[in-house]
Amino acid sequence: MGNALDKDVSKDAETPSLAVDTNNRPVVTWSEFSGISKDVIVKRWNGSIWQQLGGILDKKASNDSRNPMIAIDKTGKIVVAWEEYDFPRSTNIYVKRWNGTTWTSLGGALDKALTNNSFTPSLAIDSSNRPVVTWHEQVGASFDVYAKRFNGTSWQFLGGTIDNTTGANALYPDLQIDTNNNPVISWEEQGDIFVKRWTGSVWQQIGATRVDSANLAAFPALMLNTDNQPVVVFQEDIAGQLSNLYVKGY
Repeated sequence: MGNALDKDVSKDAETPSLAVDTNNRPVVTWSEFSGISKDVIVKRWNGSIWQQLGGILDKKASNDSRNPMIAIDKTGKIVVAWEEYDFPRSTNIYVKRWNGTTWTSLGGALDKALTNNSFTPSLAIDSSNRPVVTWHEQVGASFDVYAKRFNGTSWQFLGGTIDNTTGANALYPDLQIDTNNNPVISWEEQGDIFVKRWTGSVWQQIGATRVDSANLAAFPALMLNTDNQPVVVFQEDIAGQLSNLYVKGY
């Protein structure tokens, strides 16, 4: 589908995320170096060329913005979440939606605290067109996983920390939403992979134990099967020598 998507092919572009809209047109977001900072850009394939949708999504053009994630609701509206370092403060999570003409902010920063550093948002949209975002955030000496859902006006926390153990490092969450509009999240915690489902009031662990074996595991990616049960692929170190990939279903 044409040449490189980059706004400027002489600059570094990284961390793409892909979705397909209601007219079967691919839409891609990524982070690209402008020469001063990294910006989040979105382009859509119109059948012959890639067209940029609006300008950069960054809250501030001089900030470094990375790791964008894209999703499209049932009405065709494009939503993007990303992390943005607001020098000299902290890295925060933001979300914008394309209204057909411009990018509009969905509330402010999602972080539990603006002074915390937050990273790696994962984004999904439920059947009522409500975006849900999960991320990991540095709170004190450790990282915790959180999730929020947009109610049309503001972002609402879904419970508190999702971590399996308080005080452990919980990282790299991945999000899906089941057919009952319940978010399901996988994440890495202290070298193990866990999965939980939101019941409407609490996060309930799926399975009695971790997903991985006794080795160090990381970077889970999650999907749900037709029975709303999780399937997870992840990286696992074997005897501290090799990293292999495994897939497990519940």
